[in-house]
Amino acid sequence: MPPIEGSSPLSVPPRGAVPRTWLTGLLLTAAALSAGGTAQAQEAGKQWTSTWTSNGPRLTEREIQQDIEALFAPYSSYGPLSFQVVSQVHLPDRTAYYYGIEPMPPTTEPWSYTHSTDPDYIPGPTLEGVVDQLRQHLDQRSLDEGCTPNTAITLAPAWDVSLTWVDDKTSAVETRAYDANYVIKDADGVCGFIANDSQYLERTRDVHCPNTVAMGWDAAEQACAGSLQPMAYLSPPLVPDCPDGGCDPASGDKMRPEPDFDLGWVSFTRIYRSSSSSQQGGFGLGWTHSHNLRLSIGADPAAPSDPTQHFGLIQADGSQISFKPLGAGVYEARDGSGDRLVADGSQWLLYRVEEVLRFDARGRLIERRFEDGNTLAYAYDDLGRLATIVHHSGRSLVFEYLGAGRNAPIAAIRSAGALLASYGYTNGTVSSATYAGGGARTYHYEHPSRPC
Repeated sequence: MPPIEGSSPLSVPPRGAVPRTWLTGLLLTAAALSAGGTAQAQEAGKQWTSTWTSNGPRLTEREIQQDIEALFAPYSSYGPLSFQVVSQVHLPDRTAYYYGIEPMPPTTEPWSYTHSTDPDYIPGPTLEGVVDQLRQHLDQRSLDEGCTPNTAITLAPAWDVSLTWVDDKTSAVETRAYDANYVIKDADGVCGFIANDSQYLERTRDVHCPNTVAMGWDAAEQACAGSLQPMAYLSPPLVPDCPDGGCDPASGDKMRPEPDFDLGWVSFTRIYRSSSSSQQGGFGLGWTHSHNLRLSIGADPAAPSDPTQHFGLIQADGSQISFKPLGAGVYEARDGSGDRLVADGSQWLLYRVEEVLRFDARGRLIERRFEDGNTLAYAYDDLGRLATIVHHSGRSLVFEYLGAGRNAPIAAIRSAGALLASYGYTNGTVSSATYAGGGARTYHYEHPSRPC
């Protein structure tokens, strides 16, 4: 069943580090529709298949995902792994989901500090500790001379990067100059001569991908990514068959919209669907939101020798529309809506009845132009997560995330610094929403293995 709500609101090293002998080819079969059955938590009438696994058709998407995740169990001892829907390809009769390791920032271990004056010094965990040891070392020089110690150490204002990790931006070794004065005897044997020791402190740290075997630095992704190619699974396309929410059609899909706020110039609604995930849906399994429209571009994984690129649209409610070619760089939606997709350099324009949408070369929504003249611009952070939505008037929404991964859930949404909504999670899926006016919603999922 769909989530039950509570109260309402007021209104790398090179990829390939893991042997690929068991990843030889991508042989996939289209998922078959069930001939009957009842609509229930197992998404009656819809099956999920992948030839990467040997467990046969699955009745839920999460089950087929878990089958793929189990293939990575041998690498769990090398560090954590999380997974995501990397991309989708929409065909007239089926949808292919590419499922793989979630890109993550590199892991940085704590700094270890040392100095160049005493080669026998064992590196320590703090700057204060290494400065104290340096002072003690120079004080001892004074004592060895028979002088009263009076060491003074002045540090340079900042650290200088000496060596970066393979990403060319995360520092692994840094140095910091210092100037130290200490007392020794002069040529006449009188304490009072100020000796100078101007060298440097050094700090080093280990930088690596979260999983040191199954992940490596990917320059194109600018993140630690899976060393293995994503694996595909297939299902029938998800069509917009229940626009009002709460329905239980023959496919077994349940859909529920959850409006969070409407500011006039922009609104935000989360949408839950029991039968499918959306790429970077923002709120955990089964959820997406009203600004998560995405263009899908890719070849049919069941026909690896066919280079034909297929185009599709993932709509705000998670439903999917495939497009047919009309000519060079022009495609039309197969649903009879008349929506037309046109190439614009490396970008794409989607002409719809009430708006024009612009997508970048990666299929991300970057602009919406409405027929009333309003426009919204979309920007993304280094991990490809939605960062801001900016109205042409300058007003904006800012998104905050719970975690550093590309698929990290949305923690809060703000406008002009003011909190509009914040979200709580249980087992990675949204369990509460709290609003600026004090209203709140809570969610409970009846099936123990997945929210449906």
